[in-house]
Amino acid sequence: MGTMKDIIDIINRPDSEGKTLADRLEESKQAYASSADAFWNGLSYDDRLKAFYSVCKRIHKGDMEDRGSYRYVLYTVFGFGPDAYSIGMDCGYLDIHNSIYTDAEMYKNRPIFLPNGYGSSIVPNADELQRERDEARRTLCEMYAQHQPPASKMTKEDYAAELGWDCFGTKEETK
Repeated sequence: MGTMKDIIDIINRPDSEGKTLADRLEESKQAYASSADAFWNGLSYDDRLKAFYSVCKRIHKGDMEDRGSYRYVLYTVFGFGPDAYSIGMDCGYLDIHNSIYTDAEMYKNRPIFLPNGYGSSIVPNADELQRERDEARRTLCEMYAQHQPPASKMTKEDYAAELGWDCFGTKEETK
């Protein structure tokens, strides 16, 4: 495997049609959004109400009752696989989920539930896991800052903030 710069070069390299991987991903996201909108628009009013009810009920269970992580809600409550992760980001569910609780509020003094197939158990050391997660996030941000596209002038802290991460301890609740 190459360096982060090699990976970024591959992502930004135009194909035979002059489109980059980022262009292709954006096209794919737009096509999926159009398909989902067409699906919604094809539903009867009653079916839209049922879909709305079903989705909100599951979000309420996963986020409010269980206080689950983003992955917990997707994989355990909704029963989706890993393919739902980016779809949930694209439609704004990750933003909704993250606006409900801060990481510190969600995981403070409570076990973390892992979905089936991902070590399905209760993990009592949430603070340690949060520290490990933040360390991994800091490393990723540092790598990005060192190997970012030439036109970008983001610091590692800027990159973390853009992703909604507080891994550099700029908020009070982060240790």
